Amino acid sequence: MCKQLLNIFKLAIILNMKKTRLSKIFDFLFGTSFVFLMCFVWMRFFLHNFVLTILLSFVISFCVCGLYYFLSKQKTEKQQFSETELEKAHNISMHFLLSTKKETISELEKLLSKKYDVTAKSDHLIVNDTMLKPIYTSQTISDKDVLESFAKIKNTSLKKLIICCENASPVAMKIASLIKEKEVVVLDEYLAYKNIFLPLGFNPPKVEIEEKKKDKKFDVFLQNAFNKKRTKNYLLVAVFLLFGSFLLRYNLYYIIFSSIATLCALYSHFNTRFNKAKKSQFTF
Repeated sequence: MCKQLLNIFKLAIILNMKKTRLSKIFDFLFGTSFVFLMCFVWMRFFLHNFVLTILLSFVISFCVCGLYYFLSKQKTEKQQFSETELEKAHNISMHFLLSTKKETISELEKLLSKKYDVTAKSDHLIVNDTMLKPIYTSQTISDKDVLESFAKIKNTSLKKLIICCENASPVAMKIASLIKEKEVVVLDEYLAYKNIFLPLGFNPPKVEIEEKKKDKKFDVFLQNAFNKKRTKNYLLVAVFLLFGSFLLRYNLYYIIFSSIATLCALYSHFNTRFNKAKKSQFTF
């Protein structure tokens, strides 16, 4: 009986992996086909050579979609959080920003020692075989901060360096990924919240800062307008206007609004701001 349940469980995992791959392939084809359609409509308006129109539309659509999928991998995971989680992540950064270095190290030691073997140093902590370096300043940390921190573990038995900060520059992130001698990870306030503070249930007192209140009604409007469920509505409008552009003599306005509707459909389907993403977990 246990063996059968185990086999069913394995099969479910395999099917889920295949479903995820198929979903990604479908998303790529979906996006490419509608970018191609939009390119074709505009190329057809300016070019009178049908073969050249098809060829250029094909090349442009694959270049645009390829670039989009490449850049989407480089994006920060900030957009995977709800507004409440974003506020909590920023509150933790502000909490450490307003604390002294000694207070920060002491509080992190107390927090991490619940789950890990921790040794506190003057400006960092040793967590198992990892060096955790909190750098909470009002400035974005640079590649210099990453290299200086890495120099401290370069000739030691430690295997990993984790830098926690409020913000990190793209160059700092890139330098960290290029270091191959030891694993170097830079966590901005959102990644640090997701991978360290959220699993440990860290929730310091709220730091009160005066900020302009956002228009909640407008946020709700955007949430409804660009949710994934709206994709089919925008597509229907885009297709209707597209056929109108083929049938009518003065078709420029139809082409413009068809393109806008197509862009809205693509954004609604792929954006992460108004479509919640799944979360993963991180360990030392």
